[in-house]
Amino acid sequence: MHLIPVRLSLYEPDDCTIRNQQELLDKRIKGISNETHNQGPLLTQADIAILLGESTKTIARHIAELEKKDILIPTRGKWKDIGPGVSHKKRILEFYLKGDEYTDIERKTKHSGEAIMRYVKDFARIMVLIEESFNDTELRIITGLSEKTIWEYKDLIEIYSTEDYQDRRDQLHGMFQKKIIQPKPGETQIDNPGGWNC
Repeated sequence: MHLIPVRLSLYEPDDCTIRNQQELLDKRIKGISNETHNQGPLLTQADIAILLGESTKTIARHIAELEKKDILIPTRGKWKDIGPGVSHKKRILEFYLKGDEYTDIERKTKHSGEAIMRYVKDFARIMVLIEESFNDTELRIITGLSEKTIWEYKDLIEIYSTEDYQDRRDQLHGMFQKKIIQPKPGETQIDNPGGWNC
């Protein structure tokens, strides 16, 4: 195991102005998880529990409540897609599908614009391939994405298939359109099977 040293602020002067214990714990969870992430590594929920003197169950409950408010907490399990929870990719794509711009998603999730664009392109590719009737095994082979990620993306496609999200879906379709091969004089026009414009 490779350990990376980090500097963390377990106490800040304005902590004593917060009267509500839950708000104080939420602030500390956000603080140390973001401080760690900004220095390179990621904390697990167990790490946060040890550092703050709480149970892992309490930390998990607080993180779940924060995420319901669209506050993403960078933890190793979320960022590395370990465990049964909702992945950070799915949360980022939900922000995108709801109309958030890349800069807003960067600010909310502490992810780079490049990473966000990669997730959006992967999602668009899955969406188009599903419409072309590729099965899960073929999707994994073509995209190189994990089975869990493909399931999450399929779930998002179903949830955000309503008219309210048509503009975003149109943008996603625009990323991967079939190329049309222009015929030479005297030939008939055909679609380029498998020739995607990406």
